[in-house]
Amino acid sequence: HTTIEFTKKRATIFRRSGQKSGPRLFWMRAPLLCSVLRTNDTSMSLSITKLHPLFAVRVEGVDIARGMSDADFTELGIAFEEHSVIVISNQDLDDSAQTEFSQRFGPLEMMLPHAGNNLNPGHISRMYNSEVDGTIIPPDDHRMIYLTANRIWHTDSSFKEIPSLCSLLYAHEVPPTGGETEFASMRAAYCALDTETKSLINDKVA
Repeated sequence: HTTIEFTKKRATIFRRSGQKSGPRLFWMRAPLLCSVLRTNDTSMSLSITKLHPLFAVRVEGVDIARGMSDADFTELGIAFEEHSVIVISNQDLDDSAQTEFSQRFGPLEMMLPHAGNNLNPGHISRMYNSEVDGTIIPPDDHRMIYLTANRIWHTDSSFKEIPSLCSLLYAHEVPPTGGETEFASMRAAYCALDTETKSLINDKVA
């Protein structure tokens, strides 16, 4: 079973569900900038562990449902800006808590009606493959056909006049195997380019 919810405008939320396996919250940003990444900074109260040599970290010492101080949120924001992908394990969030946390990043995007929000415009959308009673939805159902597009490699809201700042995903329930959400770093990819290619694309907008 798999389900995802999300809200967007400045920040974006995704939620996923299937079989319960330690809810995690993670989000990604991929700016075309090169920077020196700092990890395990002893001046920070949060614990940060690198998950990849070039980007992505796990942050511990956070309980989003209980609330975060401004100081802790600032530290979290710095980690987000430096490492692009943040993973926070063992969170217990409902829609209200997740939305409230996301609003700290900025106003949320109001999405148009689509299969992910049951044709009801709002901040939250769900990616799923089962009904409320647990019945698996047939692959030829119009909802599954619509949601199949999420398997294609993409950047959320990049086509909009004001793209979203980030995407926040909450793994509510996940299958015991498979169903991984994969990430790539545009920042790392850009920094790996040769000087000639960088000069060629520096003033381009996609």
